[in-house]
Formats: sequence, C-alpha cells, structure tokens
Amino acid sequence: MKKILTLSLAFFVAMSSFAAFTPSRLVVSATGKNNVRVTVDETTVNGQVGNSGSVFENLSAGYHTVRIYQFGRMLYSAAVQVKPMYELSIVLDKHGRAIIGEQPMKSGDDCQLQYGGAISYEPAISYGDFEGIKTMMGDTRFDQKRLAIAKKAVDENDLSSVQVKAMAQLFVSENAKLEFAKYAYGKTLDKNNYFIVSNTFPFGDNKADLINYIRNYR
Repeated sequence: MKKILTLSLAFFVAMSSFAAFTPSRLVVSATGKNNVRVTVDETTVNGQVGNSGSVFENLSAGYHTVRIYQFGRMLYSAAVQVKPMYELSIVLDKHGRAIIGEQPMKSGDDCQLQYGGAISYEPAISYGDFEGIKTMMGDTRFDQKRLAIAKKAVDENDLSSVQVKAMAQLFVSENAKLEFAKYAYGKTLDKNNYFIVSNTFPFGDNKADLINYIRNYR
C-alpha cells in the first residue's frame, strides 16, 4: 500500500512539473496603435516585438502578468492564465477593450513528446527565421516577387495573425496585399484574430472584399 502511495505521489509530482514547464505561446497586439511595448512579468522575456504587438514563445504554463504600454502610458494590465501547449491571444481593440482567445497548439511538427518525460519543443517559426522572411521581402523590388516569398513562407510555416499583418504591410500594392491576405487566411493559426490583418487596409473596398472572403471561406 505504501509503495502504491509513493508511486502515486511521484506521478502527481511528475505531472505537475510537466504542466509547469510545458511551453506555451502568448500573442499580444493592439489594434490601430503603433509604438506599443508589451511586458510579461515585468520583462519582455523572449518577445518577438513588432510595431503593434509581440509574440512570446516557449512561455511556461501558468499565470503571467501582461501589460501593454504606448509612449510610456499603460493601456492594459491583467494576470492571465496560459495553459500547457496552448496559444493565448490578447487583442486590445481601438476602444481599449481586451479580446482574449485561446487554442491548442498543433502537435507533430510543433511539439514532440519523448518517453521519460522529456519534451522537445519547436515553435511554429523562430524569431530569426521570421525576421529573415521579412528582410527578403523588404529587399525585393517588385510585389509579385514579394508575393512568391510570402506564399512560400505561409506554405512552410504556421503563422499568427500578427505575423501575417507584419508581412502584409511590406507590400506596395493594395491588390498584392489583398491577394496575400486571402491566401494566408486558411493557414493562419488564430483565424479568430484575423481582423488584425483586415485593419491594415485603409480603403473600404479591399477591406470589405477580405471580410467577405473570410465570411464565405470553406
């Protein structure tokens, strides 16, 4: 009986440790706001920082304090729970309201569980690889070549809405940007946040076209 209790306790401790150290992802963005700074637990840790948001990879599961600043003013502060092997997204809309969503991270390419409790985790795309894709697009003179690079990146990687937005903003032509936004939608991890991408279109027709495409997507 004592042996059974000991084994049960060991199993509980092992599972608790698994939950605490299994990496997760946090995506934070602010619609329509530039020069945004995001901190998690008072530091940007391993944040992938853009003009309007951040992606935090390999974040330990549990509660974290998230704060969003703009020009030194705090726009948002909350303690949020990030589940093991989940992606939590926080989108601050133009009225300052936080829209929070979560979805399980994909298994297989994104995560491998090995026997013995060891975990080998690979994010959908590393910060360095994503910056390399943006650099390639930025160094290209023509939108059609940018489009080819961007589509290849979408085909070969799992991207978030924040990352798709960052790539979409590199196109000169609104038509090329629209074509890319439509192409990327079906393969984007957090489709529920895709309004982040649609908000990059300043003209009503292209924005309406993308929204209609998303509404009728099958």
